[in-house]
Amino acid sequence: MTLKKKHLLDLVLEELGKRVNSFQREIEEERRIARDAPSSRESWSDTTKSQKGHLVDGLQQQLMQANQVFIFLRGLKVEEKEKAEAGALIEVEEGGKRYLWLLVPGAIMALEVDGKTIETVSPGSAVGRSIIGCGEGETVEVKTPGGIRTLKLIQVQ
Repeated sequence: MTLKKKHLLDLVLEELGKRVNSFQREIEEERRIARDAPSSRESWSDTTKSQKGHLVDGLQQQLMQANQVFIFLRGLKVEEKEKAEAGALIEVEEGGKRYLWLLVPGAIMALEVDGKTIETVSPGSAVGRSIIGCGEGETVEVKTPGGIRTLKLIQVQ
């Protein structure tokens, strides 16, 4: 793994901060559009207010998830980890491909940082539960709805 965890976390926090701000701006814009849209009494066929309301609900859900991850990571102390646990940065190999995972409670998302994709994996997910407590070099098999996955932990930070 070429990225150091502290540097990576700083970049992830920066990207998450941008994402949170973007969600907030988008929610404000959609609310403005909904507020200015004609009501169903003013237009028999217009459902804009209702549609925008559903869109705002979805955006607020995404904002809440991104905020939850942001708050967790902001409070995370950077320390070396020998075993996978919440807050660990893990390089995993599956089927000859390598992935960077960050074990974070909450939302599942992928972030592009320094040309690398870092995926957040919830410790409560099937994959997260299977790798908690595992160390570098260990291989685990995970039963998922898509079938059995074989994961090798290359590095844990």
